Amino acid sequence: MTRQLLIAVRNVETKLLHEYGIRMNEFELFSGLCDLSYVGAKISSEDIAALERNMPGWGSIYKIPLAEMMSLSMPVLNLGPSGNDPHKKTERLNLHYSLDILPSLLSSTISEISRLVP
Repeated sequence: MTRQLLIAVRNVETKLLHEYGIRMNEFELFSGLCDLSYVGAKISSEDIAALERNMPGWGSIYKIPLAEMMSLSMPVLNLGPSGNDPHKKTERLNLHYSLDILPSLLSSTISEISRLVP
């Protein structure tokens, strides 16, 4: 992650804490393949082997442009809705955060990145 991008994220983190009392957490989002992997892939040979073992139709009905993904190596930041039990039938969305806070957070993040990253 570039230094400027990291500063932008930290500024948004501070705003979120001061304006809404919410502390942002930084963590590895998904240890497998997700949509952000297409620009920020950090793939090892072990990762590829795991994909081959666990993805039906690997290489025949579904092809993943791994070389291209790895060549981009862009930093990614995922800001999205919040809730419980994602992708399960018991999934619940935190409406206040997702509808009231997140739009402001996204706007602030884009503004900060635009201001700090050349």
